[in-house]
Amino acid sequence: MNSTATFSRLRTTRYVTGFTHQLYRYPAAAPPDLVREIIEAYTKPGDLVVDPFMGGGTTIVEAVAQGRRTLGIDANTLAVFVTRAKTTPLSAPAWRRLEQWLEGRPLRYAAPACSTDPRSAGLPYPLRRRLRAGLASLKDVDHLDARRLARCCLLRLAQWAVETQFGADGRDYVPGIAHLEAKLNELMDQAAKGMAAFETAAAEHGIKKSSIVSSRTLRRASAWEDFVPEMFGDHLGKTRLVLTSPPYPGVHVLYHRWQVRSRKETAAPYWIANSQDGLGPAYYMMGGRSQVGQSHYFERLALAFSRVRRLISRDGLVVQLVAFNHPEVQLPLFMDAMSAAGFVEAVSAEEVRATMTREVANRRWYARGHESGSSREVLLIHRPR
Repeated sequence: MNSTATFSRLRTTRYVTGFTHQLYRYPAAAPPDLVREIIEAYTKPGDLVVDPFMGGGTTIVEAVAQGRRTLGIDANTLAVFVTRAKTTPLSAPAWRRLEQWLEGRPLRYAAPACSTDPRSAGLPYPLRRRLRAGLASLKDVDHLDARRLARCCLLRLAQWAVETQFGADGRDYVPGIAHLEAKLNELMDQAAKGMAAFETAAAEHGIKKSSIVSSRTLRRASAWEDFVPEMFGDHLGKTRLVLTSPPYPGVHVLYHRWQVRSRKETAAPYWIANSQDGLGPAYYMMGGRSQVGQSHYFERLALAFSRVRRLISRDGLVVQLVAFNHPEVQLPLFMDAMSAAGFVEAVSAEEVRATMTREVANRRWYARGHESGSSREVLLIHRPR
């Protein structure tokens, strides 16, 4: 297997687009073009691709679309929800049910009076009110997969409303009902077209629509804590490629919250996705930004990949896209952790620095300190020792 492939898409600055990627924008998502290129370079249809930090499911979506079998795990319940929504095709009756749901104008649904869900705290009241109506309307959608996709579109709608500045004068402005309804219709249309393109690509590479769900396994598990390789006995020693983007050491990424008006944080994603959170940012980042937290990060990284290693075939590879707060210090520590986990460099650190880095467009995370390398990601390639 050639581990020194040249990736023309490494420097892409496009937004995360195509297939069902736009159903939700997960923080620090890898570019689908690059992910696709890596999968094509290092695997063939039918091979197993694993992502132990799957996030928004970019690797899973692209691997299935290229006819590969997949295993995705993540410590975050939100990641599992989003990836399942992005990779579950709907039947014709399910799509018709969603059309009826939209025609019923769900954001105007007469939601019953109830106490405010604490997870929705922080959202502007007009937006929270419309979302509560939309979520209440889902009780009339009697198809599980359709209901999940509708919930995911409401999730993306809320994310869009929170992230976008609407005021021409720069002041905060919550979109009105007509604006929200138009955006929801647009998102559902994107979902339908993206899912159709995803199904077509998978079929062209040997995975029929009816087999997509069985071709991918998704689990909520912490790679460094409660992930047990024996849970996936059929995959032991059979993984051709581990393709992932783990948390970035020393870089503060909000995987579990949204920032509202660049100040407040809200757990609204879990309210909309109907999933549980309850864990702090240091958990999802594998360690805080303090010196002790960073020590925990590299210990957990080594533990996670020592477990993942048991899934990998002798000629398999681990390809990771990572950013560092202080690359000169943290990159060697990262390499040491991978060595402790039982891996060796397939591409040297010198080659990485010279040719395998990319500037991150539209960065939405924050690093500690004035001098930071977190706006650059590096592509690291390892193989089992």
